Amino acid sequence: MTIAAAGTRPQRAEGRGHLAAKLFDGRTRIRELYQEGAAKIRLPDT
Repeated sequence: MTIAAAGTRPQRAEGRGHLAAKLFDGRTRIRELYQEGAAKIRLPDT
């Protein structure tokens, strides 16, 4: 018998993320960064 056949659902990761940007002196800057749970916002290393 598989897990699905037993009537249970497999575990799933949950998370939420939010990123807001603004323009400052002609360059883009992060205005707001929010991460919760398993959400991971990755940014380039510049």
